[in-house]
Amino acid sequence: MESMIRSRPRNAESQPERLTQAHVDLAKVLWITTEVLPNHPKLQQYGGNGQDAKADAARAAGDSVSAEALEIQSAIVHYMKLLVGSMKKHQSMPPTQALIQGQDQSIWAEYPRFAADAASVLQAGVPKSGNGGRNGAPQPTFSLSQYIPLADTKNDFCYFRMFVKASMSTDDPNTDRVPMTSVMSVLRPKDQYQVKLSICSQSELINIVLGPGVEGGPTWDDVSWKKQSNSISIRLRHGFTLTLELSESDWRSLYSIVDHTNRVQTDLREKTDERPACRVQLREAIYKDSANPGAFPQDRVQGCKLMVFEKIEHSSEGTGKRKLHRGYRMALATHQQNKQVSLVNHEIGTNQAPVNFEYITEADDAPAMRLYFREEGPDRKPRTCTVHLIFQDKKDRNELFGTLTAMNIARGEMTFAQVPLKSLHIESADQAEGFSQKGSRVLEKLQWQEAKIVNQDAEANGLEAAPTVMSESLRIVCRHSAGIIADRMNLGTSCTCCPTPDLLTLPGPGELLIRLPIDGAPELTLLRNAQQDLTLAIDGSRTERGIPEDLGELLKTLAAASTIRKLTFNSFKDLHTFQYAVTGFEVKFDGHVIFLYGVGSVD
Repeated sequence: MESMIRSRPRNAESQPERLTQAHVDLAKVLWITTEVLPNHPKLQQYGGNGQDAKADAARAAGDSVSAEALEIQSAIVHYMKLLVGSMKKHQSMPPTQALIQGQDQSIWAEYPRFAADAASVLQAGVPKSGNGGRNGAPQPTFSLSQYIPLADTKNDFCYFRMFVKASMSTDDPNTDRVPMTSVMSVLRPKDQYQVKLSICSQSELINIVLGPGVEGGPTWDDVSWKKQSNSISIRLRHGFTLTLELSESDWRSLYSIVDHTNRVQTDLREKTDERPACRVQLREAIYKDSANPGAFPQDRVQGCKLMVFEKIEHSSEGTGKRKLHRGYRMALATHQQNKQVSLVNHEIGTNQAPVNFEYITEADDAPAMRLYFREEGPDRKPRTCTVHLIFQDKKDRNELFGTLTAMNIARGEMTFAQVPLKSLHIESADQAEGFSQKGSRVLEKLQWQEAKIVNQDAEANGLEAAPTVMSESLRIVCRHSAGIIADRMNLGTSCTCCPTPDLLTLPGPGELLIRLPIDGAPELTLLRNAQQDLTLAIDGSRTERGIPEDLGELLKTLAAASTIRKLTFNSFKDLHTFQYAVTGFEVKFDGHVIFLYGVGSVD
């Protein structure tokens, strides 16, 4: 009836009343709920004013089957009243006087009689009661609200249901591929992201629950999709296969919701080139996408799940196998308790763009953080996305930010040096490479605070000393007043000091060239090859306008060209501490020596 109402033209003139199959089917329902059930001997024993009182009396007497029947009867009558109101509004009522001509008036559907082995597989995922059946076997209990829920239940969301034709191949010609009228409901447990199906016949012949959270039933791995015939096949026990034929629109709707929820489930797990990095249960989240406003609920969504996965590239060039950092994938999903399942993915640090963030405090002092993404959409048009995250406490916010900027100290790591940093300067190792001076000078506008060296903890890893070569943990984290620069060293074979004023020779694979000035300034210069694993995070609200864009240009240059990076410290003590943490060599002497008969000096 609802489909018939929706298919009517909006501006159509009044059409003559005609009797349809939908009218006849609704009349059957009205007859059952208003005449058959009220006069049912088992239900008449429960008195009370109104259906709710009768249902309460039945439940108090321990008769859950009768209580459920009375509750369903009340719900169906309520929905019928709403539907009749819609029918009147859209001029879809049946004729006041009409004879049933050609419409199906049957109440009961006919089903074949299967052999015991075939009939047994049509009961799958059915809960067992404690009551004993024949030979002491548990007797299945079939709940109407479990298999054909009229709305959301305590444990499941109900999305839609459809009539299907079920059939099963058998050796008996009386049952082989005989079509059986069944109802399939699409549900989702409130603690899962994947949907499940409940399939049942009018009799107790077919009762199958398929999907997550069901013991003893088939899973989605047992389902085969057949688009050409608008059907699905389900592998059952003992080699039997149940085929369900759907209408074209129902098949598309079913495939769409199953595919969507399966992708959500998959995206919340690490892929082959990823490893879990951070997991946060948010208090709330707000997501805005200029190109796709419907990608996520528009309002604040409570209890969202945030997953961050580190993307890894395995390298085996020259000096052995290493894991190279290649950015992060961030997945934001609505909580399982939300009926609308939504998930968005964003990659961080994979497209030579800085992490644009902003620390925020909510009106109730809750810690929050906002992330900005400028990406290319599926249609290759630019899009802007804003992710507003509200955390349970500051610890969660710090954990997420520390993950994205490599500030967190992982298990088996430790901080080897943490010294004040006066300035950081980056310039091209070859001016002919077209290094952006605009990107280089942007670092001069930042207020640098400290430099931290993180590496493997020798004692925790059973080593004599922390390695500076082949160390996947060695990194320099430089902090300024508006963000972070994290430089992952990940060196290969050697560390070389270059005494010449000019670094003319580029470092070999994994090699690090350093230089100290001859004028006695507490500075250390590093010559670095192009790298793809440098992370740059900036809070645009705490900097001059245009700085995030300039840093983005700098990051692209660092990924494509070799650079000279000069760190300036406040004292020689800080320089030596930093130098030891990076190279593994302790400075024994740093100063000028003048020979008595000298003709010069040496540093």
